[in-house]
Amino acid sequence: MTPYCRSLLDQTVATYLSRGVRNLEEVQAALERRLAPLVLEQAGDGVILAIASLAEDRVIGEVSLWLRDVDPRTFEVGFAVLSDVQGRGYAREAVRALLTVTFDHLAAHEVIGIADRRNVASASFMHRLGMRARPGAEETSQRVLFAIDGHGWQTEDHSGRVTTHTQGSKD
Repeated sequence: MTPYCRSLLDQTVATYLSRGVRNLEEVQAALERRLAPLVLEQAGDGVILAIASLAEDRVIGEVSLWLRDVDPRTFEVGFAVLSDVQGRGYAREAVRALLTVTFDHLAAHEVIGIADRRNVASASFMHRLGMRARPGAEETSQRVLFAIDGHGWQTEDHSGRVTTHTQGSKD
C-alpha cells in the first residue's frame, strides 16, 4: 500500500471529513478517479492534490478544489493532514497556494470551505485564511460554512493578518 493510500485511511483525520472513514477498496477507487484528466468546467468537477513532506519523503495529506457553481464561479476547498504532522504549516502552505491559483487563474468569484463543528482547528484555520463563517444552505447542526471572495483574498496579506485599506489608499 502506498503512503498516499495509508494517509486516506487515517481514521483520526477521516472522522472530520464529509466522506467519512473508508476501507481499502474505497481508497483505491478514489485514487483511480483522482488520476483522471483535470477539467473544471461543470459543477462537480474537481481536483485532489497530495501534500507531501519532502523532508520526510512521504505523502502527509491532501487539498481539494471542487467547482460548486459555474455562475458565479464558486469553488469549495478542502484539506486534510495526517494527525502526526498537523500544526506544522503544511495545510497553510498548500491551501494558500490553491486559493491563489483559484482566484488568480480560475476566475473564482468565491471559495467556500465546510468544517465539522467539532473540528475547532479547521474552523480556526479557515478564519486565519480570511474566510468567514456564513450562514447558508450548507450549514447544519454539525457543519459550518466559511467563505471568502476575490476581494477578501486580495486584501489578505497571506500571513494570517488582514490588511486594512482606507479611502484614497494607493495600495
